[in-house]
Amino acid sequence: MVFTDCASATSRPNILFIYTDKHNYKYIMNLLETNIEELYDLETDPEELVNLAFHKDYRDTLAQLRREAIAELRRTDCPFVDQLHADLGEQK
Repeated sequence: MVFTDCASATSRPNILFIYTDKHNYKYIMNLLETNIEELYDLETDPEELVNLAFHKDYRDTLAQLRREAIAELRRTDCPFVDQLHADLGEQK
């Protein structure tokens, strides 16, 4: 299940939460100038203390959840979705 929060058609939200129980991860897209992403394994880290987005071992998971988030935004006709491809890149 994916949950998103897209603001009005004329504005871009500051944060987008994506939760997928299929993968047991919580993916957060912070839509600020820095575009920091967060990734938590809710099974091993239910308190969301360790951001896995910066761990190389989770690069594929992060990319997959990012794609799912963008697909959901497209499905719901969010006006800023096409800007995300340029804004979001792989974190090192």
